[in-house]
Amino acid sequence: MSQNQSVLRGQCILNTRPLHQQNELNALLESGGASVLAFPAIEIVECEVTEFHRNLSQNIGHYDIAIFVSRNAVDGAFGFLTEGRLPVNLQLGVIGQGTYRALADRVDDLDQRLILGHPYNSEGLLACPELHQVEGRKILILRGQQGRNLLGDELRARGATVSYCEVYRRRKPDYAANAFDLLTVTQFPTLAVFTSNEGMHNAMAAISGSARREILDIPWLLISERMRESALDLGHNAVIIIAANADDEGIQQTINEWASDRPSEVMRKKKPSSKKEITEDPVVSEEIVADSNESGNEDDVQFKANVENKAEAEEKENHLTREKPAGKEAVKEAVKLEVKKPVAKPDPAPKPKKPARASAGFPVLGLLNLLLIIGIIAAAAYYWQQQQKLELEKQATLSAMQQQLATRASKADTEQLQQRLQPLESRLGTSASKIGELEQQQQALLESTEKLYELYGRDENGWQLAEVEYLMRIAQHKLTLENDFEGAAITLQAASDKIAATADPGLLPVRVQISDEIATLKTRSRPDLVGMTLLLAQLTRQIRALKPGYEPRIDTSTGSLEPQAIDPSTLSVEERVMSFLSSLVTIKRDESLPTQTEALVIDIEEVLENNLKLTRWTVLERDAFQYSRLMDDNVKLFKQYYDLDNAANYDFYSQLLQLQKSKIKPEKPDINGSLEMLKFIINKRQQAPTEQLTQEEDNA
Repeated sequence: MSQNQSVLRGQCILNTRPLHQQNELNALLESGGASVLAFPAIEIVECEVTEFHRNLSQNIGHYDIAIFVSRNAVDGAFGFLTEGRLPVNLQLGVIGQGTYRALADRVDDLDQRLILGHPYNSEGLLACPELHQVEGRKILILRGQQGRNLLGDELRARGATVSYCEVYRRRKPDYAANAFDLLTVTQFPTLAVFTSNEGMHNAMAAISGSARREILDIPWLLISERMRESALDLGHNAVIIIAANADDEGIQQTINEWASDRPSEVMRKKKPSSKKEITEDPVVSEEIVADSNESGNEDDVQFKANVENKAEAEEKENHLTREKPAGKEAVKEAVKLEVKKPVAKPDPAPKPKKPARASAGFPVLGLLNLLLIIGIIAAAAYYWQQQQKLELEKQATLSAMQQQLATRASKADTEQLQQRLQPLESRLGTSASKIGELEQQQQALLESTEKLYELYGRDENGWQLAEVEYLMRIAQHKLTLENDFEGAAITLQAASDKIAATADPGLLPVRVQISDEIATLKTRSRPDLVGMTLLLAQLTRQIRALKPGYEPRIDTSTGSLEPQAIDPSTLSVEERVMSFLSSLVTIKRDESLPTQTEALVIDIEEVLENNLKLTRWTVLERDAFQYSRLMDDNVKLFKQYYDLDNAANYDFYSQLLQLQKSKIKPEKPDINGSLEMLKFIINKRQQAPTEQLTQEEDNA
């Protein structure tokens, strides 16, 4: 078995990633020798589909930059997009290596337009040079529901137009009441992995009782420093490890480093107590062991009291170890502590000095000294061996006592807690059902509120634009229905002032169009209807003073017409035949018929007078068609029946020609351009995605 395959041997890792994102990390951890407990803390579901989602392939072309905040955002967005069909000029920003790989599978030329920051979070992406100068650019952020707003707020502060598109939703999985207890019945995790604040809170809400206390005492691996504060708020009091990278490989690498440092940490916890006890008196150690053996059969309270004094020193040093982060620095700190603590060892026997050469009379003295030195060395070795044996026995006894005490205390505590928790669990079940109902009601209320806002909601600028549109319509009515050029110009100027009050630079083209229309209205010539009416009245009174160029007469005829005699010799054959036939017809005159024929008399003065009166009436009624027809008749009659060589007649005729050229309804200018432009801008803004809610970086 290789070192890489055994570095996690004996470790049990709790994986809280969403279920569909666990396989890769589980495989990496299991390949290292660890066992993995899958406990998904977040469930990814589809978002509510809107019209903007259905047209996302067309809508995304209106933006300069699209930012995918997570792998789930890529998967959700390409439920509405076509792979390989993104606009070629669209830059793509991603947060995290997992997001990059998911997007690279769908976009061929991703590296040519990629924006990828380091570290892999919102702050790292904002540090990219491509996002420093974004004034006037349009940016679309694709994310989950109710994400963080840090990214969008900062980009708006830099001058960009930011819109959000939520392509998936995160929700808490439906856990059974004892799901975590059943999961850990055979093995409890030695390390828990959390990749988002929301998942961390969901998991802790589903864990209760003794399991909650135990999981708060094991190391947690988080993906950002920002999550550390949330972990402390939940009551975590063990080592917190921050992953070097939020993707699966980065998490596995961090866990491997933690696991490789873990044996040194265990040794550091065990060494101080053993070294400390070596210096104790052996007789005292024997008494401690004896007392421990005797107290094993006594009451639990006395049993616990005997253990507390022996474990106090070890607990203090363990507390120091628990507060320090795991890793190479902790091992170095442990080594320093070990160096500072005195270690008692048996005094080495003094090296015997080379004995002086004995005199020949005393050979026995040197032999006795040698035996004495050997005996001292043997006694020291025996003493050291016995002390080590006693230390091992004492440690075994203390471990057995602690285990027995923990077992008895845990059984009693468990029974008492179960009795106390039964009514609480029933209440929690009722409360959970009520909370579920309240959440459903809250969601329904939120949806209805959003619909009401879509129907009736307007901000201050929205109301001002509605007033501008109303004023523009009034100006059109004044011009079209009332021919009021001046009133239409004044109304358009009021609309322009309203636009200026909004301080919206996007409406500048509308104000320019309004200014052109006002200038057209003011420069367009308008008829002097009052002057035309007075002139027609003057001509009507003047017509009787003019003399026509003819004399009215009556032509009368009396008697009958006698046919003239025709010489038959001058007629042709056909004419003779017709004459013969005519002679056969007798024509008699009815004496009752008048014998006098009266010619039609026309009073041209009366006709012109009546026409001029009717023409004056058409001016008052502003009937351009009748006015034009009557003036044509007036000019024609006067020219036909009056002598234009007469100075008075010619002056009258000149005034008629002047009135004929005048128009009582001048051509109206088109002032619809500004209104159509305003409606186009408003519709374009309404079709853009509404800005609501960047999420926690679950960059898996």
